[in-house]
Amino acid sequence: MNEHISNNSTDYKELVEQLKEKNSGLIKSCTMRGERHDELHKWVHRQIVLIEALSKAASVKEASETINNLQKSFITYHKYFQ
Repeated sequence: MNEHISNNSTDYKELVEQLKEKNSGLIKSCTMRGERHDELHKWVHRQIVLIEALSKAASVKEASETINNLQKSFITYHKYFQ
């Protein structure tokens, strides 16, 4: 996603596919258990909702707003999961 932003790309449909692939890999490789696992699933669910919203964006402006929300979500991920 950082590359998409730094390149000022407007091809958010490609970004959607990349994000879906990353989420799928994260889900498949998850080995966490307990409360942290549950919290990670809450984060993943929010990502899925945001990615779906991005896939349905009707304009570059709408897509940009969703991408900003995705960026904030990734900041949260890196703060709590790593």
